Amino acid sequence: METAILNSKIKSSTQSGAYKIMLLFAFILHIGVFIYFMINTPIHTDEVMTVLNANSLAKSGTDILGEKLPIYFDTWLYGGQSPFATYLVAIMIKLFGYSLFVTRV
Repeated sequence: METAILNSKIKSSTQSGAYKIMLLFAFILHIGVFIYFMINTPIHTDEVMTVLNANSLAKSGTDILGEKLPIYFDTWLYGGQSPFATYLVAIMIKLFGYSLFVTRV
């Protein structure tokens, strides 16, 4: 009997308007903190190379070394970047313009 009363209290509290408002507030707070840290976190060198290659691809169709539509991006003379991430960022730059926010989304 006590579990039935407890279950009914849980159901009534989760269906109340206060629960929905708190959930909405938590979601908005999460999005706000996410955007704040996305904008205010310094950019890493690997991220810079991906963005530079993507920007070059979006503008001219070549990477920063001049290779046309490469599959593998030689960036630091010993390794490369992810082609999927680079082409995805290039599409985002083409659609929404060149900015740090667009490249991190």
